[in-house]
Amino acid sequence: MTITGVQGHIVRSGYEPGIVCHEVFYDSGRTLDTHAHARLFIAFAMDGRYRESASGLDFDCGPRSVVFHPSEEEHAIAVGPLPLRCFIVELDADEMRRRYDATPPATLLRVEGGPMASVLTTLYGEFRLTDACSSLAIQGL
Repeated sequence: MTITGVQGHIVRSGYEPGIVCHEVFYDSGRTLDTHAHARLFIAFAMDGRYRESASGLDFDCGPRSVVFHPSEEEHAIAVGPLPLRCFIVELDADEMRRRYDATPPATLLRVEGGPMASVLTTLYGEFRLTDACSSLAIQGL
């Protein structure tokens, strides 16, 4: 298994206790071979489309698709004909347990739009804003 960090063109990153956020662009037609990440993460597609292979499943993701990946889960993606823009939220499972008494899911979760996409849209707005209250808002969301 190949463990990597976030791939693609990272245009901005932000760090909060137990949370790392990235805005990432992927070139059209790009393929990311099978790999895994050390930290669990949420991928929120904002523009473009991609096809993902993970947990024995193949599925398409478009704008407002949300995919939760447990740490060290192998997956691969193929970006569609247009550039892809994603908001990636990496979470520290130990910090989640310590601060919030929460245990992250142990399996892949996929959601199309809905309340989860709305929460991530709000989180992305706070990530971009970076005012005096953004840190608290990000940790609270």
